[in-house]
Amino acid sequence: MTSNEVLKRLFRLAQRLAKGEAAHSYSRISEIRGPFSWSFLEHLSELPEAGQSELLCALVKRRFAMEGLRLPETTLSIQEELEVQHWLKHNNSIHGTRVEASLVGNTLSVREEEFEKTKASLTAPTRDDIREALRNELKSLSISVQIVRDLRRELWWSAQQGNLIISECIELGAKTGAFGEGLIHIRDGDHPLCVPISFLRILGVGATSWDFLQKGEEHVYAASTIWFFGEVCHAMFR
Repeated sequence: MTSNEVLKRLFRLAQRLAKGEAAHSYSRISEIRGPFSWSFLEHLSELPEAGQSELLCALVKRRFAMEGLRLPETTLSIQEELEVQHWLKHNNSIHGTRVEASLVGNTLSVREEEFEKTKASLTAPTRDDIREALRNELKSLSISVQIVRDLRRELWWSAQQGNLIISECIELGAKTGAFGEGLIHIRDGDHPLCVPISFLRILGVGATSWDFLQKGEEHVYAASTIWFFGEVCHAMFR
């Protein structure tokens, strides 16, 4: 399989996921506890309903065009380009209606500000909580998955069909409750076929960061993470 074929399959997957999000009130994006998801949802709240789905589809096109996928479907219209630029300039000010808005504009979303005010009283999940939730969720996949590395601060797993290998790495942070983005890698044997992806990355929104989990939400995190891994595998192994 060529890198271009991989990008085409991922593009089709991203289009399907974007349509699913628009049809279900952006429920998967809403599950993610992080600055990109919160800022994006805040920006969507400022748009008419039709404009919301148009923006997400435009971001998918832009993301894959930037990766070098040249298809008529990845070409942005003038209106789509304007919507994308509007999103890129979003400063979380909700168009100046927030009491906290300053002359330089806000850099945090409302959700992130609320979290910052209360985080001292909240308990984050431990690395072991997150690892156990991920391991349990992996058992729910309909494909065969192998855990290839299970260390104190790192968990890797992979699925394989022929020479095509799809793997994901979760880096559990140095501090309790702090950990990196889970990134999926696709390769043919030792040959990488695409840049690392995650759910928000494939949609063109940003990093799928889970920086604001509270204890108990590791199960939401694990379910979301493993669900997306399964979606990528099904798209690539078909």
